[in-house]
Amino acid sequence: MGIVQEIIEELTDGSSNLNGALLKTKVLAYKISNKSILDWVDAEIGGYDDVDSIPDYRVTIGTIIGNLSNGFQRVSNYPIPILGLDSEMHSLLTRPKLGQSVSSLEHFVRDSSSSQLISWIPPEGYGLLSKGLANGFVVEYAAVEIYKDRVVQVLNSIRSKLLDFMLQIEKEYHDKDISRAMSDKIETIFTTTVIGNNNVIAAGDGNVQLVTINNSKGDFKELSKLLKAHEVESVDIKDLETIIDNDAPDPKNRMFGPKVKQWMKKMIGKAIDGSWKVGIEVAAKILGEAISRYYGFK
Repeated sequence: MGIVQEIIEELTDGSSNLNGALLKTKVLAYKISNKSILDWVDAEIGGYDDVDSIPDYRVTIGTIIGNLSNGFQRVSNYPIPILGLDSEMHSLLTRPKLGQSVSSLEHFVRDSSSSQLISWIPPEGYGLLSKGLANGFVVEYAAVEIYKDRVVQVLNSIRSKLLDFMLQIEKEYHDKDISRAMSDKIETIFTTTVIGNNNVIAAGDGNVQLVTINNSKGDFKELSKLLKAHEVESVDIKDLETIIDNDAPDPKNRMFGPKVKQWMKKMIGKAIDGSWKVGIEVAAKILGEAISRYYGFK
């Protein structure tokens, strides 16, 4: 039995932990010398150090609770209303990211003494949370509670993604020596089944092309390089450069300004009439992702 089949069996065995399957996936990543897969496995096994690098499948739902007082009364573990918060803060508190290692999450799920994960809210945020309270109450302590079933859903999502990845590899390399597999082809399978969100998949003429969108906030040189790589004409890139920093985007609602919207409309038109040789859906995704990253929306 090859290592891919071993991982599939472990992932489909209800009694096996996910961490074991990830360790075997690390062996696979070494066999094919693929750094992207190795880095992902290391993050899942060891936990994510950078909150911005936590993938979307690890975002869950939390409940804000706290201890409140108005000098005469005190209530504990009370659900705090947060309707007055802006959309970014509301999302930050109610859609927490689970950056813990898979083994830590699995241990929490098995632990019968605890039904919630607790994420403490720093004291400097108490004043903001107190604004939505009546009768003079203020927040003395606050935290985000994440119920166990939500953690189970995150673990199931990781397991399902890894299983999809292994099944696709097995289908592609059935009865073949995996150590001789093309690393870039496996990385394409890995990205489409596991990562997905930061990439655009373009299909055409029976081929699949992986388009990675990873430009940095405020770096037009990097954005320009990405657009050139996808055959956007220099004159169109120059037009974008003249408007992108002075077009009043709406960061709160993650919306572009009117001039950038008009520029995108022109580019989609070029995709439609064939003067920009890229599919319409892919064009929209490339431009939307790249400009969003330039503005720091992503």
